[in-house]
Amino acid sequence: MLGGKWRHKDTASLHDHEVTNIFELDGTHQYLGHFFPSYGHFILETLPMLSYLMRDKETSGIFLAWDSASNRELLDNFLALLELDRSSILIHSSSQVLKAEMSIQPRPFRRSPCSPQPQYELTSYSAYRTVIEKLIHSAHANPSGNATKSQSRLFLMRDAKRLPTSGLQDSLKIELEAQGFQCIYPETLSLSDQVRSLSTAAVVAGFAGSQLHNSIFCPRDAIIIGIGDLRTPDHPNNFQKLCGEITENTYHQVKYSENSQKISSDIAYLLAQ
Repeated sequence: MLGGKWRHKDTASLHDHEVTNIFELDGTHQYLGHFFPSYGHFILETLPMLSYLMRDKETSGIFLAWDSASNRELLDNFLALLELDRSSILIHSSSQVLKAEMSIQPRPFRRSPCSPQPQYELTSYSAYRTVIEKLIHSAHANPSGNATKSQSRLFLMRDAKRLPTSGLQDSLKIELEAQGFQCIYPETLSLSDQVRSLSTAAVVAGFAGSQLHNSIFCPRDAIIIGIGDLRTPDHPNNFQKLCGEITENTYHQVKYSENSQKISSDIAYLLAQ
């Protein structure tokens, strides 16, 4: 039986005393860390670890499920675009008994508060870029039947329940459409359509949060505009900083306001520079 707990600001891994009965199961299975249900954590902590399988198609991997809400379908959609066999990934949960040879490892990108660069990283920005580039290539090669026309300006809509002010996003949508933005709910599109749309956008804007982490699929010369929230009203959160470091595109933060006209005018001012 495998067991493990997430440690805040520590390695998200299994310690030696937490792993018992480890032996080889159908070859070597590389321990790839946690399989997160939250999209933001998934895209920045689970997905980067697939770089191991990209480098060596003979490698098999195992994730430790974060909780019972972990969504295998999301992972499988990414595996399909990466042309990786679904059977190459095992997901262990506490309700299952699984025995395998594993390597105990830290989180993919561990950032030191004293340094702008990741330290003790398990994978690298360049390795993750290889995964992202493959996703983009496959998305353009295999558009779905509901493919949307490429837009130079995208605004990523969020579930209204996750926003602090009711009606703010609806008002902002009208004003940004007047500026030439196409407003989309990414989760209503297929994965390939999401990736393809973002990979051709010149400007992507959205409220702070996991939706905006999709900026990892944007071109290097894209402009990313984040609208602050009540926790980080005028500066990006750490995950968004990480997205910018991976993609090397330009990020601007618009201070949170309950006035949609103030937000839209700040965005217009940024784009006019």
